[in-house]
Amino acid sequence: MGFIRSPAVAGQFYPGDSKQLSSMVERYLDEAGPPAGPPPKALIAPHAGYVYSGPIAASAYNLLRPVRGQIERVILLGPCHRVPVRGLALSGADAFETPLGNVSVDKAACETALAFSQVEVFDATHELEHSLEVHLPFLQIVLGDFQVMPMVVGEAAPDSVAEVLEALWGGPETLIVISSDLSHYLDYDSARKIDGQTCQAIEALDPSKIAREGACGRFPVGGLLAVARKRGLTVTTLDLRNSGDTAGPRDRVVGYGSWAFAEPVENASDDEPVETISEDPPPAPRAASVQWDTPTTTDASEPTTTATKPAAAVRWNVEPKEEPVPDKDESASDGDMADEKPNPRKVSVTLNRAQPTPANPDSIPEPASKTEDGRPVRAAGSVFRNQGR
Repeated sequence: MGFIRSPAVAGQFYPGDSKQLSSMVERYLDEAGPPAGPPPKALIAPHAGYVYSGPIAASAYNLLRPVRGQIERVILLGPCHRVPVRGLALSGADAFETPLGNVSVDKAACETALAFSQVEVFDATHELEHSLEVHLPFLQIVLGDFQVMPMVVGEAAPDSVAEVLEALWGGPETLIVISSDLSHYLDYDSARKIDGQTCQAIEALDPSKIAREGACGRFPVGGLLAVARKRGLTVTTLDLRNSGDTAGPRDRVVGYGSWAFAEPVENASDDEPVETISEDPPPAPRAASVQWDTPTTTDASEPTTTATKPAAAVRWNVEPKEEPVPDKDESASDGDMADEKPNPRKVSVTLNRAQPTPANPDSIPEPASKTEDGRPVRAAGSVFRNQGR
């Protein structure tokens, strides 16, 4: 194999040891619970250090467990943090290395993308970029063998990104992954407000409603939303939190969210149930409340998991429409209720979270400069502290 892109943030954003890395990813996936709903065609997931955003990313990647062996190619797009770029930048590497092994680059897909004027090969922006790298271990664990087509996306109109995604869309063998965090370095309450607005824009498939400070990956996200609207995809919000909920202080937080996009079901057989329109009023949506358990300290043997993080148990409150519900013990524990998760395609979910006790605060790295699209850029060779929020 020729040029291999070496990991830039192994040992900082996630463990550099393969056993520790596998154990951490598997733990996050297990904590996400059993996958529910149809296999996604596309995902939006965060790219911070695993102690901060790993649980949120796991809620997305956990949906891929049932389709292991089916997905052969991942189109992976994320923003630039180090070397600014306009348009979309491919890597010239033949593979991307992680502590879990090498992931081959799909050269045929790269050739398809290079037919567009907004796409070029620019390895400088890939060399130290973490927004794509941190997704690879999750994908390696849940998918096994696959190829990746990695693109760093700078300033680009949604239609410009959408045009490339359309050409690479493929069938069930192809997965689209968009890497993005949400708001940066706001106080906890301010972050929750703007992240909620960004979530509404994503659910509405409307990239114009995403504020400049609403998502660092707003350019690749905008492209996916444009394609999703055109193709009639349905979107499900899987998780929405920030570093103040996971492993950091609440005076300056970074927001994280994960979303799944499913293609419409076509050509259903006669044996499959068909949904009909009823004149009855729709049932009340299920409401979800999140109760935070006492934070637990992560394994000290894992160098990137020295902070503490709370675990969440989700309680689903189901209101019947017509038929009476069998008597149920109202004193059921949170652990019992946590297993009662509905099909995400059939309900709307509102997450109301109690505020957990934050972990001991550490300092947050200050940005050294900004990219052309207004995002912080760190000087080449600088060290990311606190495992990369």
